[in-house]
Amino acid sequence: MAVSRLVQSLRSRLAQKLTLWVFLSLMAIEIVVLVPSYYRKRADLLTQREEISAGAAKAIPLLHAQGISDADILAAVDQLQTDLSRNGETYILGGALYRDDYTLVGTFGEAPELTLDPSQGMIMMRVRQPAGDRYDVSWPLAETGAPFMLVIRHDTSGLQRDLTLYALGLAGLVLIIATVVTLATMLGVEYLVLRIILALRQDLLAVGDAIQADSPCLLY
Repeated sequence: MAVSRLVQSLRSRLAQKLTLWVFLSLMAIEIVVLVPSYYRKRADLLTQREEISAGAAKAIPLLHAQGISDADILAAVDQLQTDLSRNGETYILGGALYRDDYTLVGTFGEAPELTLDPSQGMIMMRVRQPAGDRYDVSWPLAETGAPFMLVIRHDTSGLQRDLTLYALGLAGLVLIIATVVTLATMLGVEYLVLRIILALRQDLLAVGDAIQADSPCLLY
């Protein structure tokens, strides 16, 4: 009954305009919420990849403390990346090891495009390639006592797919919420306002028709 009355009330232009206004307003509000959520999700996914490469960075001070040579440290990090990749536990594609004087010890796997030089300083740097499928991160290790800096190249080729699925899920949820709230609002408005306005409109039309026909008119 309520649905049939709502459908009937939506035949009027006033109800249609009000419904459209409520729906679009809700969609606009939800989109404002959706955009920051999308970028937070992207940051979370990139952070997940960084956390994996952080393990390789933390291994370097331990290896250095054992008196292992620079070349052997590079080989050990390369082997760690290979082992993790074999187990499907990493997004690491390769990396580069620098000394704290910015001289390159060597690279392993897919070499990063991010290179280090003294003008950049001892700071953590993040560079995502324009194509979006590679993400380079530098790990300064001087504060750990190891005179090295490590640059890791991450695979982010599946990141856009994950973000697209996330955005579609949010968009579907937004659409459902906007639709349900709009229908609930219109049901309330139909009971409180539209029935009175539409009945009054019908009475006024009846009065107009009666005047034109010069005949008596009954108002309800």
